[in-house]
Amino acid sequence: MHTARQSRISGLTAAFAVLSGVVLLVILAGLVTASPAAHDISVQNIEVTQATQTTTNSVTLVAQRSTAVRVTVGIAGDPGPVPNVTGRLHVFVNNVAITPAAGLLPINAPFSAPTAPQRGNENHTLNFELPAPSGIIASSNVDVRVDLAPVAGETNTGNNSGSANNLTFVNRTTPSIFFTRINYLPAGAGLPNLADVQGGVGDAFVRGILPVNDADPNLYRQGLFPTLAWSADDGGNNMVDGNDIDDILDFLESCRQLIVNNGLGASNNTFLYGWIRDNPISGNGWAPIGGRVAFGNTQFIRHQRTFAHELTHNFGLDHNS
Repeated sequence: MHTARQSRISGLTAAFAVLSGVVLLVILAGLVTASPAAHDISVQNIEVTQATQTTTNSVTLVAQRSTAVRVTVGIAGDPGPVPNVTGRLHVFVNNVAITPAAGLLPINAPFSAPTAPQRGNENHTLNFELPAPSGIIASSNVDVRVDLAPVAGETNTGNNSGSANNLTFVNRTTPSIFFTRINYLPAGAGLPNLADVQGGVGDAFVRGILPVNDADPNLYRQGLFPTLAWSADDGGNNMVDGNDIDDILDFLESCRQLIVNNGLGASNNTFLYGWIRDNPISGNGWAPIGGRVAFGNTQFIRHQRTFAHELTHNFGLDHNS
């Protein structure tokens, strides 16, 4: 017959055995490692863009202009994201390679390929860049190929390459744009800072959106008149409005004609833009449609896009509403 003491010992022994089994299972579970995730990446789409483009590359491209190549990476197998994705870009013009034999590396590595890439997010694509002059001359036989490097655990590398072929690049005439800084005396603000409007700053938006060779040194530069002064104020309100608008445009046109007469540019391709400090301008800026002169503000939140906006008026475009 078991005593109460023996029953307690038996119970403790059984409990210890159970606990030992649990501990052993935990230890064994810790020793089991998960197998690497099975990835399969692929080139889902290649978009060759110079500012605005469609997924089928239907927007015409410009020879020698800065060009970006965006690669959407497809994922199969493991749901992702897949880290450390990289690759090489190869560009061929008339069947001749213009990139190094090894190809170009992406500008946003290391890159994690997302499960559901969003085209509006530039960080959701593997990106390559060809700075101007890109080396791509006018041609209707431009091929772009991207080879993705295999990732760890990849099950199929046969789909790691993709191409966009028979792209067309065309020549575009680069406008010759001169700029001047205007001291609008009625406002009393003085001249705009040169650092705010100089090449690479004032024209950044223009170079970004207009279909021109953005490496052309004649695209944007200071002209015969680094600075000008304007004292008239037809409305007496320290603002450029009313008759002041046409008067300043006429004045700039006379200055532009002197630039042409001095042999610095052809009349139909020479433009003059005037920068006015801050924004004492009704409407931010002004330009005649189809003209060759314009002026605008230097407010940091809008001056670069105002310049681009007014220049497109010079190119013949009107507001869409």
